[in-house]
Amino acid sequence: MSYYLTLIGTRDNPLYETEITPKTAASSSSAASTSSGYFSSSSNAAAGSSAASEAGSSSGGGMFGGLLSRIPTTTSALTSSGASTASTSGGGSAAAAAVRRKQRYELQMIAHSALDTIEDALVTSPYLYLKSIDRIQEYTTSCFVLPGNIKMVLLHEHKHEDGIKNFFLDVWEAYLKVSLNPFQDANAPIENAAFDARVRAAAKKFL
Repeated sequence: MSYYLTLIGTRDNPLYETEITPKTAASSSSAASTSSGYFSSSSNAAAGSSAASEAGSSSGGGMFGGLLSRIPTTTSALTSSGASTASTSGGGSAAAAAVRRKQRYELQMIAHSALDTIEDALVTSPYLYLKSIDRIQEYTTSCFVLPGNIKMVLLHEHKHEDGIKNFFLDVWEAYLKVSLNPFQDANAPIENAAFDARVRAAAKKFL
């Protein structure tokens, strides 16, 4: 992940979110996501437990030994499904999708955790663009607050303040065109293909 953008409404509800990966880092990030699978740490333990259960069932294992060995636990079910998909041609893509879902939850938490810091900064700052307002782990949080108290929060790993500011201005213009629609609620999710295309074009141009 290089950039993560989310628009947060007046009720602290997400209006729009997307992940933006530059073309130069797309190949390396996909390779890293497939190599570091989400279930890689637990797959070896699950394989050992399944082997032990099979050994127990073959040696008798009591009255319910054979039946209990066939009931999967939560960890073994996840790892067995990951192993079965990994044996097929699309196994790597399934593991990568699980990693992306996990990362998406983390990015959402990091972006929303900066809301209190943003509100405190708005009291003293006369500017709409709040650069490098917060930092958690390797993610730096930049924010652009619209006049309607809509917050555009961007998580990024690299410093590029001028490009980020121009990107925010372009996304602001695209948001104004969407908000002019009388059927678009101010706190409703933005499900506009033209807006998404404009955001990605601005990211390609400035980020």
